[in-house]
Amino acid sequence: MAVRSFSRRIVRSRLLRAAFVLFSAGAINRLLGFVYRVALVRTLGAEGVGLVQQVYPVFLLFLTLGTLGLTTGVAKMTAEALALHDPGRVGHVRRAGLELVLPSALMVSFLLFFLSPALAHHLLQDPRILLPLWALLPALLANGFSSVYRGFLLGHEVTFPIALSQVVEQLVRVGAVLLLLGLSLPLTHVQLAAWATGSTALGEWVGLAVLLFLARPYVRKTPGPPPLPPGLHRTLLALSFPVALAHVLASINSTLDAVLIPLRLRQTGYDSAEATRAFGELVGMALPIVYLGTVVIQPLAQTLIPEIAEAAARRHPKELRQRTLLALSLTLLVGGSMGGLLAFFPQELALLLYGQASVAPLLQVLAPLAPLLYLFATGSSILNGLGWTRDTVIIMGLSTATRVGFLFLFTSLGLGIKGAALAMGLAGSFAGIAAWWRVAQLLNRPWDL
Repeated sequence: MAVRSFSRRIVRSRLLRAAFVLFSAGAINRLLGFVYRVALVRTLGAEGVGLVQQVYPVFLLFLTLGTLGLTTGVAKMTAEALALHDPGRVGHVRRAGLELVLPSALMVSFLLFFLSPALAHHLLQDPRILLPLWALLPALLANGFSSVYRGFLLGHEVTFPIALSQVVEQLVRVGAVLLLLGLSLPLTHVQLAAWATGSTALGEWVGLAVLLFLARPYVRKTPGPPPLPPGLHRTLLALSFPVALAHVLASINSTLDAVLIPLRLRQTGYDSAEATRAFGELVGMALPIVYLGTVVIQPLAQTLIPEIAEAAARRHPKELRQRTLLALSLTLLVGGSMGGLLAFFPQELALLLYGQASVAPLLQVLAPLAPLLYLFATGSSILNGLGWTRDTVIIMGLSTATRVGFLFLFTSLGLGIKGAALAMGLAGSFAGIAAWWRVAQLLNRPWDL
C-alpha cells in the first residue's frame, strides 16, 4: 500500500508536471541545437566555429556576474510569498530583482566592452574574437531581465512561458544562421562569427519579449505597491549571489580541468598529442555520455526550488519530506539507469554516438559512480529552496579541492586518463553526497528551515 501511495503521488505531482514541460522544451532545444551546429559548421567552417567557441566561455562568465543568480532568489521568495498569501510581496520581490539586475547587467556590459581588447589580445591571443564578442553584448541586459522573470514564473510554478521562450530563442538562432547559409554572402570568418553570436543576442531579446507577454497576467495579480520594504534588496542579494558564485566556481573547475589534466598526463609519460587526445576523449566524449540523464534531472532541479520554498514557508515538514523523497528517488532512478547502461553497454553507447569505442574504458570507470553523480543537481536545488545557498558554494569549493587532490594522486599512481576520470567521478560523488547529507541535517532540524 505504501508503494502504491507513493507511486500515485509521483503521477499526480505538480513538481513532475512542471519539470516535464521544461524537459520537453529541453528536448526540442537539443534537436534544434543539433540543427544549429550543423548549419554553423556549413556556414562558418571550422575556423569560424573555432572563433565562436572561443567567445562563449568568456561571455558566460560575465553573464553569470551580470545576472547575480537572481533566478533562484526570486523563485524562492516568490514561492514563499504566495504560500503565505501575500501577493503584494510577490510584486515587491519582482521589482527588487529588476532594480538589482538593471545596474548589474549594464555595469558588466560596459566592463566587458572595455576589457574585450585586452581579453582578445592577451588572454585568448586572437584579436579576431573582438567583433563576435561585441555582437554578444546586447544579450547581457536581455538575459538579466529574463532571469528575474524566469524566477518570478518559477515561483508561481508556471513553466510553460519559460519553456516557450527558450524554444523561441533557439528558433531565432537557428533561423538567423540558416538565413545566412541561404544568402551565401561574401563575408569574412570574423563577420560570419559575429553574425552567429549576434543571432544569440537577438534570440535573447525575442525570448524576453515572449516571456514578458506571457507573464502579464501574473504581474497584474501581484502589483506590489511602492515603497519597497526596507532590506528587501539585501535579502534577495544574500540569497542569489552565492548561486552566481557557484556558477563562477563551475567555470573555474572547467578551466582547471583544461589546464591540469593535460599537464599531469604529460608529466606522467604522455606526449603532448596523446595528452590532448586523452583529455578530449574524457571531457568531450565520455562525460557527455555519463551525464546524458541531465536532460531529465535539470528540469527537475529547476522546479524543485519553488516547491521546496513553498513547503518550508508553510511549515509543512511532512510535505517537505515527501517532495524531497520524490526528488531523491527520481535522481537515483535516473543515475542508476545510466550506471547500468555504462556498465553493460559501454562500447555500444560509444559506437552509437561517436562511431568509435575508444572511450568505452572511461565509461566503465565512471559507471559505478553514475548513481551518485546526479545527486548534487537536486540536492543543491533543495538547499537553495531552503535558503541555504551558501552551503552549495562551500560544497563546490570542497569538491574542487578533492578533485585536484585525487587527480595528482591517481595520475602519480600511473592510472593516466583513467585516474583523471576517477578523480572527477569521486569529486562529483562527494559533492552529491555532501549536499544530500546537509539536506538530511536540515530536515531533521525544522527550526533551521
